[in-house]
Amino acid sequence: MAKIVAALGMSHLLLNADETESERRSVFDGNKEVGECVRRAKPDVLLIIAGDHKFNDTPGRGVATADTYTPCGDLGNPQTPYKGHPEFASQLIDYCGDNGFALEAIDESFRPDHSFSIPIMFATPNHSIPVVQMVILVDDVPQPSESYAYGDIVREFIEKHRPKDERVAVIASGGLSHWVFIEDPLLEFEPDPNATSPGVNETFDREVLSRFEEGDVKRLAAEWTNDQLLEQAGNGALELCYWFVMAGMLPENKGRTIYYEPLSAWGTGMGAIEIFADA
Repeated sequence: MAKIVAALGMSHLLLNADETESERRSVFDGNKEVGECVRRAKPDVLLIIAGDHKFNDTPGRGVATADTYTPCGDLGNPQTPYKGHPEFASQLIDYCGDNGFALEAIDESFRPDHSFSIPIMFATPNHSIPVVQMVILVDDVPQPSESYAYGDIVREFIEKHRPKDERVAVIASGGLSHWVFIEDPLLEFEPDPNATSPGVNETFDREVLSRFEEGDVKRLAAEWTNDQLLEQAGNGALELCYWFVMAGMLPENKGRTIYYEPLSAWGTGMGAIEIFADA
């Protein structure tokens, strides 16, 4: 049967501001290792779960169904076209819809932003792997426990309804703590004793990574609500929805932190996690 051969969560910013050389190198090397993990798994399909930063008029929850895509080029990212996988995408929409996870088709007008183009740049730089893009807007993210449950639906679709021996790699693109265009409470007070900068809740980020390492994501998702995520780690942390969906595809599998940087220059907790697909 088809199977998930790689599962990775990664922050999706890539800027050039006032970060230190060591921070810049840590982020670049971490993203490079994410890409190497994907390519080592030799997938036939790359499924990316992410959002859209208002560059497209998309439904709150959908899957892109075109043959090819050209990134919009935000943050200076390349606008090199890459392949979609319309058959996989359409089947995924149908199966999820039949099982309580409603997803709409997103047409060829979709111009992916950095949420997708950065993972693709590292995972398949020569654009040899067809990409399926699941879009869940931060304005409409499911609760953590619901996101985790959706992962089980996606896993079942892959294992039972995709061709025998098909290999699927998954990247959840987003997170960790950051406040986007809203007032950051850490600028006014510092409830996190380990915070190294405004805009980054380091204690929160490290707990997330630790729980993913331990394979304790189901319990974590049951403990948290979106309101708690928003309060503790900003609206950017709602992107952890994508990580929860991914984790639900490999329930209770342990993982490892690839890197973490509480990056003050970007006001974002930057990191990546690998969930062991063969656990």
